[in-house]
Amino acid sequence: MSIHNHEEADTMIPLQVIDAIGDSTLRDIDVWSPDTDVLILLMDLVAHGRLGAFTKLNFLTGKGDTYRSINFRERVSVIGFHDFTGADWGGKFVVFSKKSWITSYRSILAQ
Repeated sequence: MSIHNHEEADTMIPLQVIDAIGDSTLRDIDVWSPDTDVLILLMDLVAHGRLGAFTKLNFLTGKGDTYRSINFRERVSVIGFHDFTGADWGGKFVVFSKKSWITSYRSILAQ
């Protein structure tokens, strides 16, 4: 396990994913979170090829009728995400707010 100074779970979760695939032959990882910051940070890992070719990473979110499992590799290849902000303060990235990125992403998921 890596030594870290992360204070928030949204930055610790991607670290734990990287540690999990580095320390074992584990190749199927599910992460549950309602936090869009975690979604964006994990998408960034996949977009930058940090998982390796055989690792499957799913994002589990929602409850009841809104529960869904999102395969990161499939979504990143369809959307073409690269660098994103994970900032909680709601700023903008490349002129677009985090809300507009998430709204756009959700519209693609609904297709």
